[in-house]
Amino acid sequence: MRRTASTFTARVLLHLGLRKLKIIRWLFQRVASKLGFLVIARAHNGSNRNNDSDPRLRVSSPIDDLSDQELSFVNAALPWASYIVDRHGRVFGNAYSAAKRNQASLVPDPRIEALAAKVPLAGKSVLELGCFEGNHTVALAGFGAKVIAVDARIENVCKTLVRCGLMGQAVTAFCIDLEHGLARRKQISANIAHHVGVLYHLTDPVGHLSELAGIIDEHIWLDTHIAADHWPLKKYPDAEQYSYFHYREPGRADPFAGTRDHAKWLPLGDLKRLLAQCGFTQCEVIEQREERNGPRVLLFASKSLHTGSGT
Repeated sequence: MRRTASTFTARVLLHLGLRKLKIIRWLFQRVASKLGFLVIARAHNGSNRNNDSDPRLRVSSPIDDLSDQELSFVNAALPWASYIVDRHGRVFGNAYSAAKRNQASLVPDPRIEALAAKVPLAGKSVLELGCFEGNHTVALAGFGAKVIAVDARIENVCKTLVRCGLMGQAVTAFCIDLEHGLARRKQISANIAHHVGVLYHLTDPVGHLSELAGIIDEHIWLDTHIAADHWPLKKYPDAEQYSYFHYREPGRADPFAGTRDHAKWLPLGDLKRLLAQCGFTQCEVIEQREERNGPRVLLFASKSLHTGSGT
């Protein structure tokens, strides 16, 4: 069988040797400390095998061609906090802990399948806000989208590029802290925003969505926590037509948190009014659910000339 370019890359990395890997990890830790965040180094347990036999979790990609030794090298090289399972049932990535992100991620995630059912993604440009480790990124690209992925954490950008590259998907990724806005990358524009698990980490969701309105020309696929109407709400600074709940965040050191010490959660009614003000006048509530930290909603918002179903 002809070896793929991704497999060749993995072999080159492997031949760097464990000594150089230790140097790379040491440098990564030093850079991390300078940037003011914590990288938790977890030793790989020596086994690539996953105990979950659910066939839906198994993803076929060029990773299947890597040897166990090569895959172990990749898993140990970066501070993964999630994993997927290849066709052979082997782990690509790592669980974050025994209690969190300790199950294989579905690729594609059901929410991405639902988005693809709403809007055929082939040939569409998709801006992914908060790519984390590339599990959604690789799925979006697998549907034929031209993906631009951004994340505030440089380590997540690195992991996304490694995951997508080794799984045979070409994407573009930037390290951008949304708290500073997207204007620093003026060339960014897209048809669709894939906005899952990020808005509720931001200190200025109103300003962010207002900026995004000038970048996205068709749809926003938005999954976020919202404030319950009976919670103690405050008036939004400089936008008093909106209310928000002040949610405390642990900050940069937590890989699942925002980069600041708090976030503003909007009530659903205010969020829909804000989207309409930003030009996304068609807003469909796909799902509402209660989670441990509070209510959460999945929205499909469109500008007036683009209402989904292939338009």
